[in-house]
Amino acid sequence: MRFRFTTALLMIASAAMAFGQFGQKIPGLKIPGLDSDPFKKEPITTSLKDAKWEAADKDGYTPRDPLRSLATLQRTPDGGFTLQPGYYTLTLQSY
Repeated sequence: MRFRFTTALLMIASAAMAFGQFGQKIPGLKIPGLDSDPFKKEPITTSLKDAKWEAADKDGYTPRDPLRSLATLQRTPDGGFTLQPGYYTLTLQSY
């Protein structure tokens, strides 16, 4: 009984997949093509001259915690930093 049910289910699923493979149209299903509206609009663009380089609401801000070196933080076994609230600085070199 279970075998027959599984076989019937597979046959129905296969028929549904084959229906879509041969260009048959399903009533009420609309699939947008490359000429549809979203592709006619211009893409969103931006540049550095559009960027805001200031945060006026942060002018004159002084953190309540003293400036500390990031190297003073505890480290994880794999070398990462265990972050804690505070105000940190670190000098690095990049190549």
